[in-house]
Amino acid sequence: MAAHENQKILWKDRKHIMWFPWSFTKYYIQNDRLMLESGLFHTTLDETLLYRIVDITMHQSLAGKLFNTGDIIIKSKADSTPEITLHNIVNPKRIRNL
Repeated sequence: MAAHENQKILWKDRKHIMWFPWSFTKYYIQNDRLMLESGLFHTTLDETLLYRIVDITMHQSLAGKLFNTGDIIIKSKADSTPEITLHNIVNPKRIRNL
C-alpha cells in the first residue's frame, strides 16, 4: 500500500449525470491536495495543492437545483491548469464552502 493511500480523505465525490454517479471521474481532497482521477482503461490523476487555489466559483443550472448538483470552478496559481472544473458534484454550495 502506498503512503498516500493511508492519508485521510476529507471529501470525495464523482461526476454525476443528473443525480446518478455513473462516470469514471472521481474528485477527492487528501493530504492538502485536490485530486482529479479520470478514466476507465487509461487513468489520469491530476492534483493541485490547496494553498494554490485563489478563487472558487459555483455554477448551478435549474436541473442542478432540482437534483442538488452543480459545477465548482477553481482558479489556481498552477501553471499547467490555472482553471479546474469539478463537474456535476452533489451539494455544490457545501463543497464550495469546504
